[in-house]
Amino acid sequence: MSPDQVKQILDEANRAQLLKNIAQADESLIQHKLQAKGSFEAQMQKFLEFQSKAQSSQPPTGSSKPKADSVLDRIDRKRFEDVFNRRMFGDKIIKVKASKPRNEKILSLLITRQGPQHSYTEVVKRDELIRYGFSEWMELLDLASKQTSAHSSELTCALHLLIKKVQRLDLVPKERPQHQGQRSSVPRSRRTKFHVDGEDVLVLDFGADGINNSLPLGVDPVQHQFISTPEHGMFYLDKNRRMCFQCTTDIPKAPTTHLVGLRKMCMSHQDLSGEFHILIAMELLNRRQELLDSPYWPVKIEEEAEYEEFLSRGVLI
Repeated sequence: MSPDQVKQILDEANRAQLLKNIAQADESLIQHKLQAKGSFEAQMQKFLEFQSKAQSSQPPTGSSKPKADSVLDRIDRKRFEDVFNRRMFGDKIIKVKASKPRNEKILSLLITRQGPQHSYTEVVKRDELIRYGFSEWMELLDLASKQTSAHSSELTCALHLLIKKVQRLDLVPKERPQHQGQRSSVPRSRRTKFHVDGEDVLVLDFGADGINNSLPLGVDPVQHQFISTPEHGMFYLDKNRRMCFQCTTDIPKAPTTHLVGLRKMCMSHQDLSGEFHILIAMELLNRRQELLDSPYWPVKIEEEAEYEEFLSRGVLI
């Protein structure tokens, strides 16, 4: 056999072995791909099963309150269960003076009561108001809301937060009785004298559902102005440039769109509105899920930061 024939035989043998190796490699690659595909499909199936279980374990859409809120509510409900009937002292509160000693964050209160024979004064910290009854809160609120000092305003805010908390828990009536003649019955078309500052107006029309926006008697309306007497609230203009009044007790009834706009207005005019935006932020906290699901979600970040800042100053919740 010639050398050329030997070389030809070896070349054919090498070619056959090479083809065999290629075929084996292709088969191995195909098997690997099939196994990988099966593994991916198995992992995807596991993920879908996990996702299905997670969705089924979530609360229904109607219950937007976090579970932690329910625990806190149960604690508060236990703490305030007799708030409507209890009183620290039976005697009526006739005077209150709020002050803040130097280097202290918490208000100090001088509460004067009318005793059977003579009046007497008790000295308490603002945090101790949590032990008082609903009727005592209302007596303090009526007195504090007629004062104009910054400490009185802080006391008023603290009382409003306590009252709103027990109202939300359905431990006391949600409506505060209105005194006869407290609201104006004069048609709006005859009440045209008011001061307008700038072009800040709200997007909603006058008379949002469930809100009485009529102006208090005996007060010259000034846009953005907060007043504590004869009613507690703030003046503002609606989208038709009509002067309205947002009463503090009506804040929970107001639409979120209205509150977001009103809060923004307050933040821009704090020289007139004072800390009224804090009361609005307290209500927006109760609507955190609605804020997240709406174009107003940035407000959630702002009002929670605002809330934390307010707490750092020692304001009671």
